[in-house]
Amino acid sequence: MKRSGFTLVELLIVMAVIAALISVVAPMGLNALKQARTVQVATDLRAVMNTVIGKVAAYGKFVTSVAGTYDKDHGGYKTAIVVATSGTSAYTLTVSGWGEKFDAEYLKAAFGGDFNAGVLTVSVSDYIYNN
Repeated sequence: MKRSGFTLVELLIVMAVIAALISVVAPMGLNALKQARTVQVATDLRAVMNTVIGKVAAYGKFVTSVAGTYDKDHGGYKTAIVVATSGTSAYTLTVSGWGEKFDAEYLKAAFGGDFNAGVLTVSVSDYIYNN
């Protein structure tokens, strides 16, 4: 008698191997997504900082016309960057959106600043003098 098909034990072994592979690959994929979002937030933050720096360079003085909210939409994920003026010589950028879906520690290392309750706050002057 010729046997065709697989035994239950063989199928269970294959399923166990597939589950082990998924448990190794899935975290790497999620980490890659988080890194991509972090790069996007950093790009948005640099773009807004460069806008602020460009306005100051164009006018040769502190300007308040850059204050406001800059929304960057990326396929359902939105980065909101609020630019606030403080006193007569400081700009503060606050990044929100994306929740905890970006690596705030990386952004703190790249830009300086403070991260509390899902919001990163960066001083433009710190960025200028550190980069």
